[in-house]
Amino acid sequence: MATNAGAAALAMGAALGSAITSAMSSSSSAPHPATATDASPAAAAAVPSAPSPLVATPRAAAQPGTAAASPGAPAAALASAARGPVVGMAAPEALKRRARQLAPEPVQGVVTPSPLGPAGGRPAERGADVAGAPSARRRVRGAAADGADAGGASVDVAPRADAAEVVAPSERRERRNRSRDARRTRAAVRLQAATRAALARRRVASLRERRAAAAALRALRWWWFREPNSPWALARYVTLYAPGGVLVLCVAFGALLAALEGWAMGTGVLYVVSLVCGLASPLTDASPASAAGNALIMLVAPWAVALVGLLVGLATSLGALGAALGAYEAAVSRGVRALKLACAREPPPPPPPSVGARGAHAVERARRDAPPARTRRALPLRWLNAEALAFGGMVLVITPAAVMAASAILGLSIAHEEGWALSDGALWVMGSMAMLPNPLTAVMPVTGGGMVLGVLNALYTLCAVVLVFSISAQLSAVSSFAAWWEAGVLRARPRLSFVALMLASLPAVLLLVVVFGAILAEWEGWPVGQGVLFIASILGNLGNPLTDIEPATFDGGVAVVIIASWTMSLMGCWLGVAGSLALPLASVKAIERASRAISAPVVNATLGATQRGRMNARAPSAPATPVKAPAGPSAQARAPLGVTAVLARARAPLAVRVARRVAFVSFFLLTLPACVLAFCALFGAIVGAAEGWAFRDGFLYVFSNTLGLPNPLTQVSPTSDGGMAFSILVGTLAIISISTLMGSVGLFVLMRELFGDGAPGEDDELEP
Repeated sequence: MATNAGAAALAMGAALGSAITSAMSSSSSAPHPATATDASPAAAAAVPSAPSPLVATPRAAAQPGTAAASPGAPAAALASAARGPVVGMAAPEALKRRARQLAPEPVQGVVTPSPLGPAGGRPAERGADVAGAPSARRRVRGAAADGADAGGASVDVAPRADAAEVVAPSERRERRNRSRDARRTRAAVRLQAATRAALARRRVASLRERRAAAAALRALRWWWFREPNSPWALARYVTLYAPGGVLVLCVAFGALLAALEGWAMGTGVLYVVSLVCGLASPLTDASPASAAGNALIMLVAPWAVALVGLLVGLATSLGALGAALGAYEAAVSRGVRALKLACAREPPPPPPPSVGARGAHAVERARRDAPPARTRRALPLRWLNAEALAFGGMVLVITPAAVMAASAILGLSIAHEEGWALSDGALWVMGSMAMLPNPLTAVMPVTGGGMVLGVLNALYTLCAVVLVFSISAQLSAVSSFAAWWEAGVLRARPRLSFVALMLASLPAVLLLVVVFGAILAEWEGWPVGQGVLFIASILGNLGNPLTDIEPATFDGGVAVVIIASWTMSLMGCWLGVAGSLALPLASVKAIERASRAISAPVVNATLGATQRGRMNARAPSAPATPVKAPAGPSAQARAPLGVTAVLARARAPLAVRVARRVAFVSFFLLTLPACVLAFCALFGAIVGAAEGWAFRDGFLYVFSNTLGLPNPLTQVSPTSDGGMAFSILVGTLAIISISTLMGSVGLFVLMRELFGDGAPGEDDELEP
């Protein structure tokens, strides 16, 4: 029994040895691994599906008709390799490397499980398991070549399906970051596209709202106020609307004056044009002689002052002048900043880099021994203010240059028509534009064409004066001075700041009169007293000048025009200051409240009766279908803004609008003429008592000088020194008062948007 068992064991050992020898000989005779990848699908299907650490694929097993190796051969090979190296086998390191790389070749497009780990994982790693990856094949071929170089048998192995899974952690993080960045980029692109679409929709809705609002406001505003901020609106206003409106008023009042005086209609129109435009050389020598004519002139002259204030307010409300003036002041500010930087002292040299103690001592010693560096001397530019420089440039340079250029352009046409020299035409227009009491030339238009051109030149001269007033009133230095005066000088009593400013302006204006008069007298060779009287007549715009002398040279006429231009600019500055102080603002509000208290009951009663009549007329008809409001605040915000809503937002209640118009009309037609007449009566009585005149002569003298009538209503003139000095004082007070009244008229336009039906103001308490 034991002998049979031993024989059986020996037979089994011999069979096992022959099997191992045949397996190794077949492995050594196998071709290069490059040809092993071309095995047929049948051979691939013959590979066991269960994962194994070592799968041998002999060449004979892949060919039909050959016997396959026994199933125990791989196990025997592993056992033999574990016991030690066998002749004809590869080294253990090569076998281990092959074992890590051996795997059945998957079918095209089918993901196979990984023998080194569970299947699945990240999408990028699972996608790398697809068969046919060239990187996996290259790694398999390289591994087989390494095994052949190690001296062992070359084994035909299949590429591993999960070869792409074996990547470095840094590469995985990089892939993950790239994937995250790609997702974020796509999300950002989608968000940007959605934002653009939303902005486009909102822009379209906003454009519709603006168009609806513009249409509604155009329906509310006067017809010349369309596109108020456009430069073309200002151009149309200066060239068409303002001259046309003034001409219509002059024709109406000229016809009425001609009917009262028995003149021809043309004479009356020329007289009123000369009066309203303030011509130094009137277009006619006629003068009213009847009491009715004088009474009409006493109303028309204050209305002309109010008309100038109205034109100034309208020009300021257009916005184009403010935009141009803002650009000019910004340019001046940039120039001042650049000048200060250019003239500043050079900055000290930068400190040396950080060095040790010995290095610091060496640097300090070298700096002490070096010659002093030459630096530029800093100019004292701290006092230079951009607002003050812009004010000086506009008043002292730009305004006189613009006045002379406009006078030359306008005077060219009338000089060509009348056959004058160009200098005579320019001086004729300059005298009117500068509102001089004495003309600079003796020529006068006599032909029909010359009269027409004279009227047109007078109207455009008035528009130029309006522009000068408006620009000077909007300067930043003017508003800054008004704020400083009211908040810094008289902080406790802001209502008294206006009175204090008037009292402080008198000596300042008289000082300017003396300085300019002395300069002009030296220029023309006059006595200093005559020069002072001439400048006082110009500054006060006196209808009866205090002296009859006139500049004899063209240079003297230009100097007079420059001084008169400065006077106009100062009047415009006073307009801006008066409109910024508390007392004029409070006066305008008080006038509006008083007019509202008078007109509101009548308006409310009329409006209530009208509404009741409309309701009674609609009573028999079927009730209107209620309009369903959008649900939710977001839907209401998205709802388009209709014309009705625009009208409701833009228009003040009817009682407020009527009160504003009543206040303006009452101030324009009644309050302002009453103030002017009271002023003239008071100071006319004083001048008449000082000169021994009748009250009528003193009143007409002050009235003619205050309003600058080209044809004064009386020929009397003061002869004593006291009378002349008092006339200068009265003229100074008159020009300040007239400027204040013009500024008050402009406030009605600028504060309450008189012709625009603005929204209710802060004082608008309305009755139901």
